[in-house]
Amino acid sequence: MINESADATAIQTVNDSIAVGCAEALLNQGLKIPGDISIAGFGNILISEHFRVPLTTVDQPKLGLGIAAIEALQQFLLGKRPESKRLPAELVVRSSTGIAPATSSVKRLKTPTNI
Repeated sequence: MINESADATAIQTVNDSIAVGCAEALLNQGLKIPGDISIAGFGNILISEHFRVPLTTVDQPKLGLGIAAIEALQQFLLGKRPESKRLPAELVVRSSTGIAPATSSVKRLKTPTNI
């Protein structure tokens, strides 16, 4: 993303572990989170709250997921098709997200061009 001159102002990752790794890489490049770019994860794992830039994340109802999985398994074992369920999730806003900057600081690294 940095090498492709992306105009991104935010990154949403598939889980908090990826978000932490992404944030670490961007911080090591000298970017400010959320000043230059916002980052959000998914899962609300313990490190998301205690990372050096506390991570905005989506909190999954872990107990509810487990109960729904057991209920689906019971239905399956009875030869029935398990019902699809929607479970509520909560956005946990922390320091890794903010107002999008007017211009992105994620700039293309200069590469020589052939003439």
